[in-house]
Amino acid sequence: MLSTLQTRVQHPIRFRKARADAKIESLQAAIEKKLGLPSGCVKFVTPNGRQQRRKTTVGRLKKNWDA
Repeated sequence: MLSTLQTRVQHPIRFRKARADAKIESLQAAIEKKLGLPSGCVKFVTPNGRQQRRKTTVGRLKKNWDA
């Protein structure tokens, strides 16, 4: 936590957490748009390194990584 004398050097790009029922597809598009990246540049992977399906929810992705 920042003390009262310290200030942030960088401003955050995203201000909210992704909802658990949101699809990875929409989160991927939002990240690419916010960072100015080409379409398809951001990939979400499973713990074993395979690419996660775009229709998967954020909650399912988190559950896979917490297991």
